[in-house]
Formats: sequence, C-alpha cells, structure tokens
Amino acid sequence: MATTQISLELLQLRLLVTQMGDQVREQLDALLMVLETGDQEAILEVELAERQADVWHQRIEVRCEQVLALFAPVARDLRMVFAINKMASDLEYVSDSAQSAVGFYQRVYQKGIRRPPVDVQLTEMMRLILSMFDHVMRSFEDERRPDADQLDWIEQRINRINIETDALLAGYLRGGVGEHEALNALMWLSIVRKLEKIGDFLVSLGSRVSYFMGTSDPVNGSYF
Repeated sequence: MATTQISLELLQLRLLVTQMGDQVREQLDALLMVLETGDQEAILEVELAERQADVWHQRIEVRCEQVLALFAPVARDLRMVFAINKMASDLEYVSDSAQSAVGFYQRVYQKGIRRPPVDVQLTEMMRLILSMFDHVMRSFEDERRPDADQLDWIEQRINRINIETDALLAGYLRGGVGEHEALNALMWLSIVRKLEKIGDFLVSLGSRVSYFMGTSDPVNGSYF
C-alpha cells in the first residue's frame, strides 16, 4: 500500500513540474514576441507567468517536503524528489529572468528612438533557448538523459552571440548617438545578458534530469 501511495505521489510531482514547465515555455514564447514586436499583451503574459511561476515553485517545494517526511523515499525515488525540487527552482529562475528582460524592455523602449542593430542576435538567442528548453523537458518526460553534446553546443552558441552583440553595440555607440539612444542600447545589452542567463539555467535544468536518471556525471557543472 505504501509503495502504491508513494508511486502516486511521485507521479503527481512529475505532473506538477511538467505543468510548470509548460507555463514557462509559453512565457518564453511571449518573451520572443515582445522582443520582436513589442506586443503589449505579450508583455502582460510574461509578467503574469512570472507571478504564477512563484506559486508553482512554492507548491512543488511543499509537496516535495511532504513526500520526504511521509514516505522517506530511497534510491531512484529519492533522486526524483531532489531533482524535481531543483527543477522547480531552475524553472522559476528562468521565469524571473524572462520577466527581468521584459522589465529592461519597458524601461527604455520608446517610439521614435532608434533601435540598436541586434534583432537577428536576439531572435537567434531566443530560438536556441526554446530548443534547449524543449530538449530538456522532453528528456524528463521520456525518462532519458539529455544529449550533453547538443546542450553544450547550444550553450556555446548563445555565449558566442552574447560576445558578438557586445561588438555590435560598441560599434553602434561609436557611431555617435544621443543620450537616450545610448541608454537604450545599454538596456538592450542587459536584455542580452538575461537571455544568456536563461541559457545557463537551462543547462542546470539538464543536470537535474541527468541526476534523476541516476547517471554518474552531470550535463555541465554540479547537480546542486
């Protein structure tokens, strides 16, 4: 009976983190729309999703604590509880970073101010982020280890775009811009940094899935 109960609890935990992941995925789609079009409804969607992610995280954290206290799971079940708890944290960090990126966008974007030439870079970063997110979450749902080579390639590409954007914005500023345009450019650079941070959190998310699968090495860095 106890075995059946803990199996149900773990199934529910997995469902919760999957649902949280679905919401964060939708938030990232909305972020892409904000960066490409400035859509006001998409901005509201990103902001609402960030608040909801906090609720999801707290709910999952409490549920994990209850499972640990009531069932004292061991071996793979214990790894699953630890992994899900940390996955919820990573997903919340992704959500927070998406909200921060929109915050920078709202602070400086004004009609009539020339937009720095970083549209291509931002779009590519976001599409890489979405690809990484989908790969990690599908791996979790399918109970398989994420492809470390694929995640590493995506992370490196995001880092290269980050460096390329530095050079682009430096050239833009050297071309002679006004104070407002210069501030605008610096805020866009902050957005790029937030996207890079999302990539870092997704690498961490992949490590949680690897830990859940019981592999001896993480995708990148440490498990916790």
